[in-house]
Amino acid sequence: MNEQEPKNKIGMKVYCDLQFGNVIVITPESAGIVVETTREQDFKLYKALDDKVPDSMGMIQLEHGESCLTVPRAV
Repeated sequence: MNEQEPKNKIGMKVYCDLQFGNVIVITPESAGIVVETTREQDFKLYKALDDKVPDSMGMIQLEHGESCLTVPRAV
């Protein structure tokens, strides 16, 4: 499936600072006719990411309905 094609369900993304492990942004999960954003789009869309250096940020992509509390720490 093309990245820009509408999907039925998109899981949340958790962006965190690689140096300290602090969570900076958690994007909401979506359902319906939605288009998943790219990492580059997220850095322009979310003000908390706008001034960050992309290489200094980690990101975990969760499945729709998956809780970030059950995912092992990846940073």
